[in-house]
Amino acid sequence: MLFVVSGCGRFAFQPDDCTDCFSLMVQPATWDQARTACRDRGPTSQLATIASSSENAAAATLAATIPFSAADTNTNQRQRMWIGGNSLGDTGAWAWDSGEPFDFTNWRAGEPDQVSEHCLIMLGSQDGIWDNRACETSFEAFLCED
Repeated sequence: MLFVVSGCGRFAFQPDDCTDCFSLMVQPATWDQARTACRDRGPTSQLATIASSSENAAAATLAATIPFSAADTNTNQRQRMWIGGNSLGDTGAWAWDSGEPFDFTNWRAGEPDQVSEHCLIMLGSQDGIWDNRACETSFEAFLCED
């Protein structure tokens, strides 16, 4: 269940089992640019950590609202947004940028697949499944958690 929380903002929602707000930022960014933009929002803001199926559903609902251009003909890849998962650490294991445990996952079948793709996107066009991508790629949106 999603509900708008006063103080969360116009495009922000709060999952029912979470005390933080998710804020959808629709602007092209690489993963690092997205992380910086989230952190610039305030001392507790970061790229979103998805810790449960209800948080994933909330994030997927927001991702499904991301506009796409008519030139984007690959419908399986529309409505992409960065979230805070990455495998940038020394061990190469997947972790949340927030440092929270990486216990819940919603990977697309066969993912994560490429050793060179260290950052996590959510696909709104596919009900919030996850895919790993090169961190230097620019996608149309990202999700902050406040």
